[in-house]
Amino acid sequence: MFRPAAESEGHLVRGLICTGMGLALVLAACGDLEVETPDGGTVERFDAQGAPPPPRTPVLDDVPPRMPYSVVTLRGQTNGRRVLVEGLGNPRSVQTIAESFCVDVPVPMPGSYELEVYALGVDGQLSVGAARVRVEIDPAAPPIPGASTCSGSDPAGCVGAEEICGNGRDDDCNNLADERDPACAACPGDLLDDQSSSLEAPALSPGRYEDLVLCPGDIDVYGVLMRAGETLSARIFFSDAAGNLEMQLLAPDRRTVLERSFSVTDDESLTHTSSVAAEYKLVVFAEPGVTNDYTLSISVAP
Repeated sequence: MFRPAAESEGHLVRGLICTGMGLALVLAACGDLEVETPDGGTVERFDAQGAPPPPRTPVLDDVPPRMPYSVVTLRGQTNGRRVLVEGLGNPRSVQTIAESFCVDVPVPMPGSYELEVYALGVDGQLSVGAARVRVEIDPAAPPIPGASTCSGSDPAGCVGAEEICGNGRDDDCNNLADERDPACAACPGDLLDDQSSSLEAPALSPGRYEDLVLCPGDIDVYGVLMRAGETLSARIFFSDAAGNLEMQLLAPDRRTVLERSFSVTDDESLTHTSSVAAEYKLVVFAEPGVTNDYTLSISVAP
């Protein structure tokens, strides 16, 4: 796991004392080993088990099983930072507010669809389970009294609608209003951004990836393929003054945190030796509202 180049003397002594104590005393008195970096402003945790647990599976409000509209509106509750909707080949991700969420999912054509709704933690951890709903889109179905999209619009008017910037509404029913919509976005993202919050995160080969952008409230997730026994070294380069970024590595289950790197200085880095051949998930994230450019460097060695 990432370790600062220099450790304060007091914490080094504490680590030695903890090493020499009995196991029971270590667990009781030492806890997770923490090391302050030289600037005194960061704390690195060297026990990935101290990471927060995965969020709970979302709970969905009732969804009509048959409707005439070209958009399905999903409402519910979760303790995750975001929810992710899969099932139409174009994943939708939305932030939660006070553990509530609402997401409008455009449907390309009439038919029967099964949607899966996962919760995402602030650092990309995936909920253990998914809420599932099956819905049939049939233009001949009767209208649903009181139906509305997340912005309060009538779902019958969503077909062909275009986003109007600055009016505070989600005009095109894609769950993104004003500057959050790509049509009006102040943060345009990057070439990898269309997939980077999806369960099907882009699998990156070892190399250097420049001109990446983390947009406010978003997470960037990248797949890294490793054989058993190979060692990953990953680093992100950025200016902390422009917005603090953090990074961690998730196991193939997208729930177990293997390595973490978080500080209040420029750049983050981590290493991990794989135990099984699989695709691991590298996550770049930040506090809500933070945006920053960064460069990602990945190497995998035997």
